[in-house]
Amino acid sequence: MSDSLVVLDASALINLLGCGSPAVILDALAGRCAIEEKTLAEILQDPFTNGPAGPSIGRLLSKSTLTVQRMSPTAYADYLELVSSPLETALGHGESAALAHADDVRATVVLDDRKARRIGKSRFPKCDQWTSVKLFRVAADLCGLPRNEIGSLIHFARENARMHILDFDQPWVDELPRFRTRPQPTGQGA
Repeated sequence: MSDSLVVLDASALINLLGCGSPAVILDALAGRCAIEEKTLAEILQDPFTNGPAGPSIGRLLSKSTLTVQRMSPTAYADYLELVSSPLETALGHGESAALAHADDVRATVVLDDRKARRIGKSRFPKCDQWTSVKLFRVAADLCGLPRNEIGSLIHFARENARMHILDFDQPWVDELPRFRTRPQPTGQGA
């Protein structure tokens, strides 16, 4: 695995918040995670606390485990093309911003939406794509997180954020132990 930047789509950050301990995952990636500001603007609620997302995201930003970035004019042109395409090839603002920015800065993008992944592979073939599950898996491998703990985090991301599991990730998720304990809300910034 390279040390390149990892750009999150809104669903990826929502899944991290939903797991109850997003800092555990983001800390493992050693400050390499970013979110484009247009994507961040889509995240209003913390699915773990059912409150506003701002305080939880603020804690992650203050710890520098997550950074907010602004796309370049070149990426902005790609973003505009993606959001204004015909319906069958148009993407939402957050996905478009994440893809355009990640491609522009040669980063990995974390996307779970099948349509966004398909269009991203076609439009930006050199941009590496991860799913939220792969983000959790890479982080768990990097920090040696026990399988029962990563199983709990994924369980709560699925329960609270309705994290989508793509078919190719399902076998790995199915092998994880089922959840044991619910993380405490104070674990959000920990």
